Amino acid sequence: MRSSKSLIITGGWAHDFASTAPLVAEHLRGAGFDVSVVNDVDSSAQAMQAELFDLIVVYACWFQMTDTRYTDEIRSRWSRSTSPEWRTALQRQRDAGAGLLAMHTAVICFDDSPEWAEWVGGTWIWGESTHPAPGEVTLVPLTEHPIVSGIGEFVVHDERYVRIGRHAHTTVLVESIGGGEAHPNAWAYERGSSRVVYSALGHDERSLNDETHRLLIQRSARWVSGGSDAEIRAMN
Repeated sequence: MRSSKSLIITGGWAHDFASTAPLVAEHLRGAGFDVSVVNDVDSSAQAMQAELFDLIVVYACWFQMTDTRYTDEIRSRWSRSTSPEWRTALQRQRDAGAGLLAMHTAVICFDDSPEWAEWVGGTWIWGESTHPAPGEVTLVPLTEHPIVSGIGEFVVHDERYVRIGRHAHTTVLVESIGGGEAHPNAWAYERGSSRVVYSALGHDERSLNDETHRLLIQRSARWVSGGSDAEIRAMN
């Protein structure tokens, strides 16, 4: 399997990214990627300015925290905005054909950047999007997309994100089932040279250590970075 360059942008609010991001990096290395990791917004701008990547992974929770639930003390430590330099660097990666794998809280990130929500294909809607406490989440693949080819219904311990805003041009890969409702849990789309996957999974180590979730991460990373359908289906 060819080696490709990937950048993981991680860190932020309410998650132990210091423990979980290394698991994501391990899965990427297992799929043939060289991995660089940055832990803040400004350092991610510098990394994206310095070189081009085959894959950008956003597994982070950096946002402005304008909601009234956040105290000034929390905002002073965890609130982040994006700079013009960051937005330019991100667009440079996209224009060059980098694939995007957005994980879990990535739909909450960078809420001052419309370009980010457009690239991900959806966003967290404050006052509507929500999640129950972490628990067993039942997930059902919906298509024969190569990322989910051969994968049946599975259960993983995670946060179940519901009522996330999703753009119409995306294809739902997996939905979560519970409480008499089904909600999109992962989607994908391809536009020009850009391929994107968003997955709501990834709250903690229990989710990331699940073998089916590991396969979905690796297949998603390879697909968005240009892998052929046959290559993706052969991954196990």
